[in-house]
Amino acid sequence: MLYKFYKYKINYFKLFSKKMIEKQTINNHIHRQALYLQYLTFRIGITPNNL
Repeated sequence: MLYKFYKYKINYFKLFSKKMIEKQTINNHIHRQALYLQYLTFRIGITPNNL
């Protein structure tokens, strides 16, 4: 009984951590895109202050 519960808990934790990692990579991707856009506008010469 206890073993079964423990096994289930581990599987749940794996699933949870996988989802968290996916979420994290998506957030990192969005953040990277935002930084790249800032970099591009800086290169072109349009600083965020002038917008």
